[in-house]
Amino acid sequence: MISRDIVRTATVLVSCALLATACRQESEPARTAGSRLAPFAEIESLGEVTIHDPGRSVDGVNLVFYRQRIPVLMDNDGRIVHAWPTLRTMSRLRLLPDGGLLALGAGRSVLEVDWEGRLRWQRRFDETLPHHDVIRLTNGNTLLLTRLRGSATDDLMELDGAGNTVWTWRSADHLEGEFHRRTGGRGDITHLNSVQEIPDNPWFRAGDSRFRPGNLLLSARNLNVVLLVDRRTGELLWTYDDRLDLQHEALMIGPGLPGSGRILIFDNGYRGRFRHRRSEIREIDPRDRSTTWSWSDGSFFSPTSGVQQPLPGGNILVTSTRGGRVFELDRSGEIVWQWIPPSDPVRTARYPWTHCPQLAELGPRPRHRVEPEADAEWVDPPAYRFARRADLEGRRGKSTRRLLASNHHCADLHLPARPLLELTFGVLPPGRRPERVRRGAVAFAAWIESPSAPRPFDLLREVLGPGPPRAATRSISLEPWGPGPVRLCVDAELVGHDPDKPTRGIAWWEAPVIRDAARPTSPAAGEAATPEAAALTEDEREAQLEHLRVLGYVD
Repeated sequence: MISRDIVRTATVLVSCALLATACRQESEPARTAGSRLAPFAEIESLGEVTIHDPGRSVDGVNLVFYRQRIPVLMDNDGRIVHAWPTLRTMSRLRLLPDGGLLALGAGRSVLEVDWEGRLRWQRRFDETLPHHDVIRLTNGNTLLLTRLRGSATDDLMELDGAGNTVWTWRSADHLEGEFHRRTGGRGDITHLNSVQEIPDNPWFRAGDSRFRPGNLLLSARNLNVVLLVDRRTGELLWTYDDRLDLQHEALMIGPGLPGSGRILIFDNGYRGRFRHRRSEIREIDPRDRSTTWSWSDGSFFSPTSGVQQPLPGGNILVTSTRGGRVFELDRSGEIVWQWIPPSDPVRTARYPWTHCPQLAELGPRPRHRVEPEADAEWVDPPAYRFARRADLEGRRGKSTRRLLASNHHCADLHLPARPLLELTFGVLPPGRRPERVRRGAVAFAAWIESPSAPRPFDLLREVLGPGPPRAATRSISLEPWGPGPVRLCVDAELVGHDPDKPTRGIAWWEAPVIRDAARPTSPAAGEAATPEAAALTEDEREAQLEHLRVLGYVD
């Protein structure tokens, strides 16, 4: 076992290798001409591997996004293996068996490059937006999810090796009626977010023609349903919608892996996020729709995005995008590998060193154990976010304050190990108050409730009057209650008045913020590494914003 400081030192040495070959670790094989990284020397960090059990983690290479944009191959120790420094991508990357890369471009495009980053082909679109997923079919063609400008539903488009359209499937032709009624006719009806050409499986071999290899498995997020589409006729063959909550990544496990033929689903738990604040990885038997395995934890919550990947031996690689980490689970539910990148991770995928000739030439490499630090349990930040958008009032004028819509608010949270609560509150000056309370004071309170404590614990009791000071900010350590579930409440009452009288327009709470004191401030999501390598053109930025707007992620 080696210490975390040594792992960090190894990461620095790898970065030095980008600048001078003399700084290369002796244990690291010499790089081939096919893995030149000199243009990528400006990379500050790929983050930190915080857990690594080489005896139980599946060795391989992780295809990740640096700053959510630039494709990088990283080993399980966090060392750079290869990169495509001049390529800008989004949503999904696929490493091909010949070392090429299939990707959704940063604008309205899909493209393929070789190991060196040279463009093989590219298809740009004007009225069509490719989004979320792109796969290489067994016939050699490319299949992607698309949406026509102005449409409320998603489609499938198949491209040949030159990027020409050879087949399309329009969800609006097949998802009318029952599925349309589920959405209330809103603007983003389907929100397809993954597609898979299902592999060879025991159900088809046993005579169930619905599961013919080559049929298409889709996740329709806004319908809360997983769909199986007949590749030849386009008709629906099978659906699954048992308690799904805006799910992602429906994926049938392939041959040679434990659970072959079962379907894995990343169930986000978005609508239930302020009841239980948990996501779930679920494995089902598609024949009877029974759950054969599942994993959830109070520390695991990505209300949107996220994917999972089955690995040899039965382990599962999980990308908790909004949780800010990627981790590998064994079937007992123990985390055997975990990586914390500087920006939210986007659909990480692991490949064996034998996946393509270039990787086989580079590795595998020696691996090092990283033990988790004591009392350093990672908790995904959405699990301890106090207020959601619906709990906040609209901005007034040029103010950037995020004010609670009610001065009486409680939330069930799962705290990290070293939580720090930041409270900001205040009263309006007398001239802006109703006549009846111009001279009154306001009592502000905050308290915490824990399953292990017999009674609530007061965190704050403070009175602000109509005169100065009219605002206050307080930082309060919640470390005695972390990590674990709690209920946190804030309240404001008029002193000497009926406690049931509303205090809006008299007093205000800024949305309380909980920070993990053990976690350094990370770079802004999507921040570019260098202007040359990652800056987006105006058209690309417009396309990305359209992508987010059309799919309901931004207003």
